[in-house]
Amino acid sequence: MAEVSDRLNMVMRTQLAEFSNPFFLHLDYMAFEFAMLQLRMVAELIAFACLVAHGDVPEARSKKFREEHSAVVIFKKLALFHADYFPKPVSRVVLASGNMDIQPRPEGAITRQELQSLYTYCLKFLHRGRPAQIFAEERRKYDFDYIRESANKIAWLLDVHIINLVSGRVMLVDMNKDGKVSQEWHIPIPTPRGNAYPRA
Repeated sequence: MAEVSDRLNMVMRTQLAEFSNPFFLHLDYMAFEFAMLQLRMVAELIAFACLVAHGDVPEARSKKFREEHSAVVIFKKLALFHADYFPKPVSRVVLASGNMDIQPRPEGAITRQELQSLYTYCLKFLHRGRPAQIFAEERRKYDFDYIRESANKIAWLLDVHIINLVSGRVMLVDMNKDGKVSQEWHIPIPTPRGNAYPRA
């Protein structure tokens, strides 16, 4: 997760809207491809993190998972064994009692389907294209807004998130607690509203 944070920060530093980062010599396509490479790696890291977190699922420890590298394949295989495996964004809220509560914060976060689409999109543009396209001197069209929005939505998903395990335990991950990534374990405590999120 620390590496995910580093790579997202690098995407932001490409300054895609203005192409003003001198590292890329004002070459917009270089900045775009660099950002896509980072986001592709981020998607893979999230997939690997899900795989590690769900190590209590026997299938997740199988050889077919250990040798897989595609984020899309890992996501789809995990869904077969645990439908609720993907991270969920949450917020820490201080109650009137002074205790800390964890509440869902879904708005604005990237979904699993969106992350898979982003991964596929990046793979497509990280290839130079077919010879026919090159010979025709077709100019590639880049969607800088999509890349920037996707990076923001990933950051929103992971800032503080939980992962529900098949055992009933909940892993709480804070990407920037005291300047570093931290994780805690919790047992969900149902509320009168049926909220399955844990109390911390």
